Amino acid sequence: MTPPIPDYPALFLDVDGTLLPISPRPGSPRPTPELLRLLDRLSRALHGALALLSGRTLATLVELFEPLSIPAAGTHGLEIRFRDGAIQRRDSAPPVFNEARRELEVLARDDPGLYLEDKENALAIHYRASPDRADELRQSVNAIARRLGPDYHVQEGLYVLELKPAGINKGTALRQFMKSHPFLGRTPIAVGDDLTDLHAFAQAEMLGGFGVAIGERIAARWQITDPATLHHWLENVIRRSNAIVWDDGRPFR
Repeated sequence: MTPPIPDYPALFLDVDGTLLPISPRPGSPRPTPELLRLLDRLSRALHGALALLSGRTLATLVELFEPLSIPAAGTHGLEIRFRDGAIQRRDSAPPVFNEARRELEVLARDDPGLYLEDKENALAIHYRASPDRADELRQSVNAIARRLGPDYHVQEGLYVLELKPAGINKGTALRQFMKSHPFLGRTPIAVGDDLTDLHAFAQAEMLGGFGVAIGERIAARWQITDPATLHHWLENVIRRSNAIVWDDGRPFR
């Protein structure tokens, strides 16, 4: 069964593994013109209540999805662009974070199968090309996080370990969006495929909505087999939303 479509949904979509295929190195998959047109139509049908929730930086999301101007949360919620263009960012990382950066740079430099993605306030080490090093890397990155103290933690994903500030994630970003126009008062639906999306699923549930998992890596109240099936469901969201009669022709609040 496909997920239900509420009368007034707000959609929060993960990017990699959900809208875009997974790549061995971050940055290589790009939206097709067909996907950009689909998202544009979806945003219009939802009167703007569509946002991207991603581990990529906000600058990367803006560049990837041009010319669309979709609200987005980058770096797992450390930076948020709202519908009105306002941007909220986490303060710069403290100097001690530079020590962690140097340690991870050395770690990645010694193995061509590793790739360090520097997001300024977060550091993600990708090991898809060296999966046998998962346990070793997990121990090393967790040790660095412990030295940084309780303000930092390690967020695990698919072949990636990300050192980032604690207490901020895709769920906190979703909650922030739901307090602002045009998301306010709608039913939140979070869609994703990885461990980092579970925070968004939980927040959506708490706010009266639900999560939708793509594939089998994680579980949610609703499951969709693959991105192609997701795109078909999004077409149904567009049709359903366009059929809703809006009071006095004004956006729902």
